[in-house]
Amino acid sequence: MKLAFKHYGNSANPTIIIMHGLFGMLDNWQIHANKLSDNFSVYSVDLRNHGRSPHSQEMNYEVMASDIETFCKEHSLDNIILLGHSMGGKVAMQFAANYPQFLSKLVVADIAPKAYKPGHQVYFDAFNQIDFSSCETRKDADDAFAKFESNMGIRMFLLKNLEKAERGYELKCNVTAIEKAYPIISGKIEIPYPIAVPTLFMKGEKSNYINQEDEAELLEKFPNSEIVTIPKAGHWLHAENPEGFYSALIDFIGE
Repeated sequence: MKLAFKHYGNSANPTIIIMHGLFGMLDNWQIHANKLSDNFSVYSVDLRNHGRSPHSQEMNYEVMASDIETFCKEHSLDNIILLGHSMGGKVAMQFAANYPQFLSKLVVADIAPKAYKPGHQVYFDAFNQIDFSSCETRKDADDAFAKFESNMGIRMFLLKNLEKAERGYELKCNVTAIEKAYPIISGKIEIPYPIAVPTLFMKGEKSNYINQEDEAELLEKFPNSEIVTIPKAGHWLHAENPEGFYSALIDFIGE
């Protein structure tokens, strides 16, 4: 699958590939990608069934990791720094297990390889039940979504999946395929052997996605790794404390 992407910076510089989380897209990382582009060649990608990448009924971490391998081969990329947040972080770990030869460093933001309790059904309900084609403005869509989610920040993030259509709005992401694959997306990924790639795990101070038990497993599965807590941030640590996130990232990958 050929993934949609946006490139920032000079291709002669070291390469970073950025992968978003569930219901995200490459535009979510524009601020960080722009900053990194001063010293790196940055590719921000839309994972399958998200953003402007192709839709497919097949969606699991093996095929998403394979998509990134295909991307690297298409663009003649190697010795890359791979950065993934949440679902994208699981893709990054799967990629490191399957294709370590492509990697120089790995960065995983606020996710462990374990299974997580389902927590997104209300968003699937909203996407499935709201008739976005009848929304004349984005405010109409936001008002409709507010019946499902009271947090404006989360609504703004989710409604980035809307694009103008001939009538009203339509979704860019493939909600049907994502919902079908959700047990896999929220499930465990297997790390069959210790991964030697230098790895940074970042967790939000206010997030519960990585606990002490998880940290012990991460250090066992990724023995050449470090775990950093980003203060004053929850699960969306790169958006909630962008300065702290960027500083920790640069400390690890260099400038």
